[in-house]
Amino acid sequence: MTTGAIEKVMPQERAITAKDAEAQADAIINQYSGWATSLMKVVEAKGLYAVIGGKKYLEFEAWQLIATFDRAHADTDDTVPVERNGEIVGYLCRAKIIKDGIRIGGAAQMCGLDAFPCRGKEGSAKDNAAISAAQTWAAAKACRMLYSSVATLAGYEVTTAEEMKRAQEEAPDQTQHYCEEHETNWFKKGKMRSFAHLIDKAKGWESSNICNESSAAAGEP
Repeated sequence: MTTGAIEKVMPQERAITAKDAEAQADAIINQYSGWATSLMKVVEAKGLYAVIGGKKYLEFEAWQLIATFDRAHADTDDTVPVERNGEIVGYLCRAKIIKDGIRIGGAAQMCGLDAFPCRGKEGSAKDNAAISAAQTWAAAKACRMLYSSVATLAGYEVTTAEEMKRAQEEAPDQTQHYCEEHETNWFKKGKMRSFAHLIDKAKGWESSNICNESSAAAGEP
């Protein structure tokens, strides 16, 4: 030993054997399988799922229940407005999954003021609808990112019902007033004389940024 120095002997870590790893994996699978069985009972009894395309997608309350099995919960306090060109266009929520006071996961989702939860609403009602939707979407996604394996073991799809419903609502209706070139719908409201849509929403209603259904039908550039 060097004079004046004390040699510190560190304990050696025991190598994990294949048998140990298998035992750990089995314990996790057994735990998740138990959660999945309990989840199915509640989800089927309460109807906490949506059937889309013949498949079952868990709604937010079901994802929240899985987090509860793990003594965790979603925190959605972090919601902020999203601005574009100085105007509020929606709200972004950053959800966190908290367990025993520690963050173990999270996700972010935005709801625009033009999204389907806000349609038909004005003023503060529109803002509140966007905030509420952003919080629900973010919390559901945060739970899904942590506990999708439980949903799989229970026989459900791993995408949240909220995400699937949003995709359906926001998908363009190709049965009428559909612009194949830009893959979106023409619309008509207010004082508009014909059906049209913006080519680039960020640029506004400049004449060069408007695609009219009547012009497209006539084959005009």
